[in-house]
Amino acid sequence: MAESFGLFDEDLDWLPEINYISIARAENLYRGRGYTKVQTPWVVNKSVTKITAPEGASSVGLDTDYCNGMLNLSASAEQGFLQLVDGGWVPDPMKKYFSTAPCFRDEGRVDNEFTFQYFMKVELFVANALKLNEVIDDAAQVLATIMDTEPQELKQVDTKEGVDIFGVSETGLEVELGSYGIRGCYIEGNPFYWVYGTGLAEPRTELVRKRIIVERSLRE
Repeated sequence: MAESFGLFDEDLDWLPEINYISIARAENLYRGRGYTKVQTPWVVNKSVTKITAPEGASSVGLDTDYCNGMLNLSASAEQGFLQLVDGGWVPDPMKKYFSTAPCFRDEGRVDNEFTFQYFMKVELFVANALKLNEVIDDAAQVLATIMDTEPQELKQVDTKEGVDIFGVSETGLEVELGSYGIRGCYIEGNPFYWVYGTGLAEPRTELVRKRIIVERSLRE
């Protein structure tokens, strides 16, 4: 039997099925809104992880001889984009990008049916801080389409970095579908700013969509 990662060693069956049809649909919708898909690495330097990791957050490291403990599994494709930038890729500030990649989080067991230690996410990335509102609008439109609802039915909450978008059920349950904001760092001594955002997270979005459908049917 193959060994599992320590933080996944209880079982590997508790992650709900990921709706890859929704992911493909979201990718096409973002292409229609002017985004270009980029393949981002799933493994990043620890120095890149620190740029986006919340204070006190733990990362999933690679304990192998070839990386000398200097690499982590990517917690989001945002980190993958930054790894590309750190390697010399220069994103066009007039273009909008997305990447679909797995996300690995060392958060322990969370008593929350919508939060998982690993999942799939379509990540939005624009190297232009002036594009934040456009990215938020793009995400709201696409998420509403995937959720079979209207953008105004999704709740937007201001944060220090930008906005969080929530799905809201008939009973008032609010689940965050994505976070959007502006970050910055120095790349080879030069300031670099970008807009980040969740294009779609699975299986969370599908779970919220199904919850809303069930509650709506019970009300009717």
